[in-house]
Amino acid sequence: MAKPRRSLEQLGQIEHLLRQKYGEDAVVNPRQFWTEEKEEDFQKQLKESVENQQKIEENEDKVEKDGVLISKRLLTYKNSESCPVCEKYLTNTQDSVYLLKFKCCHQCYINYVEDRVERWKNGWRPTK
Repeated sequence: MAKPRRSLEQLGQIEHLLRQKYGEDAVVNPRQFWTEEKEEDFQKQLKESVENQQKIEENEDKVEKDGVLISKRLLTYKNSESCPVCEKYLTNTQDSVYLLKFKCCHQCYINYVEDRVERWKNGWRPTK
């Protein structure tokens, strides 16, 4: 069933309440602020955005792997680093972040660095 349409009187009351609560800007038609210059600028930005997206898609070579197209970069990416403290192979992004910042994996950060950051930065490391 169709929803009953609001009468003009009801819409006027709603507009009045909005104006009281949020101010005049809440009931102004945004089109009145749109100019030809803004439209041209928007169209230019939209065109640049589409062109950039097309360049990104063109640069990503896809390879079919088991019936699925996969970016070639994903197939060639290998994280061959290990934690210098525990020598555990780093398997996730979180480990990589901690390796960059603290030169250890996430687990070593929790075990040795957390609450001892200054000591760690000064060169302290656990014994093997």
